[in-house]
Amino acid sequence: MRIEKREIAAIVLCLTIIGASVFVVVFPILNTIPFETVDQGIHCGITARVQYVITDNETWEQLWTDIHSISSHLPDLPMINFTSETLIAVFMGEKHIGGYSTEITRITSSWNAYTVHVTDYHPDPESLALNWFTQPYHIVRIPSERNLSLHFVNQTIITPM
Repeated sequence: MRIEKREIAAIVLCLTIIGASVFVVVFPILNTIPFETVDQGIHCGITARVQYVITDNETWEQLWTDIHSISSHLPDLPMINFTSETLIAVFMGEKHIGGYSTEITRITSSWNAYTVHVTDYHPDPESLALNWFTQPYHIVRIPSERNLSLHFVNQTIITPM
């Protein structure tokens, strides 16, 4: 694994000697994974807060249909090469006022896991938000990597309206 300019490299060795015991703690090198947005919006047919990792076309077609089930027109399915790409999709769930959105902001990998950093934007509770239903979501493609576990880290940012 090579370290690129944009990647975060942090290796810390902590040696603690307690009696005859030696403990070594190694923090893994974190590589930034490139990703590209496939679709993002605030209205879709998925009303639950969920995350998906899509690795095959059949699952992708069903998810695409579910996303656009609330519209009168089903857009063309974006083509994904699942031999070299994987999709990650995050859905914020249904919100009863406007001003919400969600975004995958960064993806990092260590030797055995990917971490997907998701930022959820909420309207300021003191602001006047429109009273309408939204279902924010974000779908990205990444280079395929099999047999890695995936962890989602969410942060919330309150935005003024």
